[in-house]
Amino acid sequence: MVDILLDTSFLIEFSSKPISGLDETEAKYGKIRFVVMEAVMQELRKLVSGSAGKRTRKAKMALDFASKQVIFDYNKGASVDDKLFNYASQYPSAIATLDRKLAQKLRNSGLPILTLSKNRIKAEGVFTQAKPS
Repeated sequence: MVDILLDTSFLIEFSSKPISGLDETEAKYGKIRFVVMEAVMQELRKLVSGSAGKRTRKAKMALDFASKQVIFDYNKGASVDDKLFNYASQYPSAIATLDRKLAQKLRNSGLPILTLSKNRIKAEGVFTQAKPS
C-alpha cells in the first residue's frame, strides 16, 4: 500500500471534477491509501467558512471527501507545505499537490508526487510501500 498525502489544492480539484488515471496509478504502484493532515483539514474548514462562491462550494466537497480518509496530526513545520514535505521526507509516502512551488521542492529532493494534468493523475518519482497500520 502506498500512502498519498493530499494537500489542499489537490483535494479541491480531485473532489470537484471527474479525474482519470487512478486505476492505472494503482496498477503501477500498488494500492493507494489517501491520508490527510489535520492542518489541511483546518485550511479546508477556513475556506468553507468564507464567503459563498464557487471556491467555497469546491472546498466543501473537498472537506466532505477528506473527512472519509485517514486523518492524522503532524506538527513538524511552520506552514502546511512544510509539514507535508517534512512528513514525506521522514516516512514512506507521496504528496498529491497542484502547488508548483511545493512540487518543485519535492522533485528537487527526489520525493514522489502526484499531480493533475488535463484532469488525469500524473505520478512522478519512486513510490515506496507504506508499513501496514
